[in-house]
Amino acid sequence: MICEASHIKGKVENVVKYVKYNFLENRLYVDIDVLNRSCLDWLDRTANAKVHGTTKKIPAEVFKEECEHLRPLLDIEINSTAYIYRTVRKDNTIVYDSNRYSVPLGTYNSQKEVRIEVKDNRLFIETSFGDPICDHPISTGRGLLIKNTSHSRNRKEPLDAAQAAIDELLQYKATEFLQTIRTEKSRYARDQFKLLQTMYDKYGLDKVLRAIDFCNTSELFSTTYVRDFLEYNEKPKKEIAFKEIPVSDNKYHITTQKRSLEVYAKVGGMN
Repeated sequence: MICEASHIKGKVENVVKYVKYNFLENRLYVDIDVLNRSCLDWLDRTANAKVHGTTKKIPAEVFKEECEHLRPLLDIEINSTAYIYRTVRKDNTIVYDSNRYSVPLGTYNSQKEVRIEVKDNRLFIETSFGDPICDHPISTGRGLLIKNTSHSRNRKEPLDAAQAAIDELLQYKATEFLQTIRTEKSRYARDQFKLLQTMYDKYGLDKVLRAIDFCNTSELFSTTYVRDFLEYNEKPKKEIAFKEIPVSDNKYHITTQKRSLEVYAKVGGMN
């Protein structure tokens, strides 16, 4: 029995204790099936058939009333997939079935542990949260290194160059914004920088910097928000005309009386 709420734990334990000391104690049984049948018979004739000392009701009758209000359990999809976890080695490889499989350069620094899944004779390597990293065909050999040649390339350098280029284009006035994008959206940083380049070509430096300043102030660290800000401000705004409603009734045309400050001064006792 599993109880999460502390105030329910004692109630469940009392039920177990009731069965333990009123039915199981000193009772002989041949096997578990006989014991279960005997317990159900005991419940029908004793535990659930007698008036409860506190509620003054018969549990079996109360249960019949409660059954009318019971609802079926919702269908819950249970994921029975068994994941295997592996430690990423310093050389950016993992070991599976006596072979080493490569992961992209730098994975060791960001993912100390990955999970793997075998499907269709391929080894899928993912982060602990299920984000894909890479995959390999499973080797039938032993003691081999299965390596993707692209995994040894430093993909950080081209990204550094892209960030430096857009930073220079924006006259180094959005360095902090670009670095935040690089940190929080590392997987999509290249696409973010490309979109920012497109916005620069379309709207110019001043408008882009104004949009970035708005995003910084609002803590919206994404180039898509920069684009949305620019597109919104480029749309022609419709002027809202407020129509005055004439009021003909004189009681709505009231001029409030204005008193001199000397009146309040006299009330306050000031000379």
